[in-house]
Amino acid sequence: MLADGGGKGKADGQKLRTAYTDRYDFETGGMVLMIKKIAVFLLLLVATVGLRGKEYPVSGKVERVIVFPAAAQVVREAELVLPAGEQVVMFRQLPRRLRKATVRGVAAGTGGVTVLDTRVRRVYSVKKTSSQEAFLKKQLKALEMKVKEINRERSLVRMRLSFLKSLRIASVEQINKKIKVRNISTDDWERLYTFIFSKVARLMKADNALRVRFRRLDRKKKELEGKLSNLDSSSGHRSTTARVFIKTARRGRVRVSLEYEVHGVRWRPVYDLRLAKDGKEARVTYSAIISQRSGEDWHGARLRLSTAAASRWKRLPRIYPWYLSLRYYRKPGRGRKHSDGAMSRDKSDAAPTVKKYDGKQPLELSPEDFSSAGIKRGSVSVVFDVPGRTTIKSGKETVQRLLAVRKLPVTLSFRAYPAYYGKAFVEGKIKNTTGLYFLRGRARIFRDGVQIGKSYVSKVAAGETFKFFFGNDPRITTKKEQLVRKLETGSDNEVYYTYRLTVQNNRKKRSLVMLSDALPVSRDTKIEVDLEHMSMKPFKKTRQGIYSWKFDLAPGEKRTLLYKLKIEYPSKRIIHGLR
Repeated sequence: MLADGGGKGKADGQKLRTAYTDRYDFETGGMVLMIKKIAVFLLLLVATVGLRGKEYPVSGKVERVIVFPAAAQVVREAELVLPAGEQVVMFRQLPRRLRKATVRGVAAGTGGVTVLDTRVRRVYSVKKTSSQEAFLKKQLKALEMKVKEINRERSLVRMRLSFLKSLRIASVEQINKKIKVRNISTDDWERLYTFIFSKVARLMKADNALRVRFRRLDRKKKELEGKLSNLDSSSGHRSTTARVFIKTARRGRVRVSLEYEVHGVRWRPVYDLRLAKDGKEARVTYSAIISQRSGEDWHGARLRLSTAAASRWKRLPRIYPWYLSLRYYRKPGRGRKHSDGAMSRDKSDAAPTVKKYDGKQPLELSPEDFSSAGIKRGSVSVVFDVPGRTTIKSGKETVQRLLAVRKLPVTLSFRAYPAYYGKAFVEGKIKNTTGLYFLRGRARIFRDGVQIGKSYVSKVAAGETFKFFFGNDPRITTKKEQLVRKLETGSDNEVYYTYRLTVQNNRKKRSLVMLSDALPVSRDTKIEVDLEHMSMKPFKKTRQGIYSWKFDLAPGEKRTLLYKLKIEYPSKRIIHGLR
């Protein structure tokens, strides 16, 4: 029995030792596996850091800029010598209005360069206050103290004024009582009047002086605040950096370019139209005014001006259907309330809901809507290469550059309004044969070397014709005469008119003149207008009663036009507009 018990105890002890050993081996193996994983992670991390290479911070120079009507594409360049391997070039001091989605890095060099990636980061950095900023803040604080002091003085003056006004009212009441009992003399009244109103006048003068001082100090305060906001060395600002990851096969010189798009940049065209003496052509001067508030200065950059728009479309626009339906109304029944006498609409008979076009969704597409931000030359978009290098600082500074000077064919005609003006107006039809796309912009109009007015050029595509007015021409005279005005009374009054229009060409060339005049139009069924005679048929007439005739006049030729009309209306009514 003892032998059996001892054998069983030894077997149990062996099992416990085996289980403990297995558990120890399991835990040890798990720890070893975990240590191996950590080691692999650290090796990968070290390898990644080693692959990243050294970081080279650069500012870069703004080398090229493509300016669109409402944005700009900027190219910064930096040139440096890099060793073989993977390196990082970090561009600092980028503008805050940079669009992160448009940033792209480009590199070229002698050592076989490849761009791996481009990343943008915005950092909030704190800078030390400069001496200029500290001085401006000190001045601003002193101004604020003076403004507070002036406000306190003004409040005291106003309290005194209100007290004197109340005293004046109380004095008048006491004086009225004394007058009733005849207990006041004229001298007392005079002294009281002089005292109160002299004090009031003095206080009002002081209040006006304080108001003037307050406005002057407030103006200086706003100027100082503007200077502080324009300082780059503010207490804290957001800075943008871009890192270009590149790989070079061998050591060599590398030129790294960073391309990005910024807002706050625009250019607008200005035109000068000079009509030649013979009237057959016009010289158009196409200039551009460039301004930018992107937050970065362009020093000696090469500019390109594009008439295209940077495309923002991510998908095609939706065309909304155009539904037509009848609107049904239900007669108001008993017990139903209707505001303002309006009939209520029955929901069962309601027309299907139609989403109206509100002018925001583009229904028609023009080629410029899908034009890219690249350089295109065609009938829709044109790129102008500004000669030389240009410097434009960010802010209110503007630069004007000449883009092109072209001569365009002009067809002149004349518009005459004899009822208002005795001279004809010169209208020129100009055809855009330059191959350029004209954006909307201001235009100065010159004739015989003298500026005669200002106008606007609308968007004009290549090959399109647009109109311009070049003042008046005194060599074409017009006249309107009333020959007959006869009134016949009765149950209905009848007025007879006879008018004669005259146009004469005193130019040495044949001229096409369009004559326009307004005939009466009835806006009431009780007023009847009857055109009894017209010596020449109009080529155009409108519902508003504007008649137009065309005359092809030889040099020195004179033409007349006669028309008769009758106006009939009730005799007991007053007619507005009757001449």
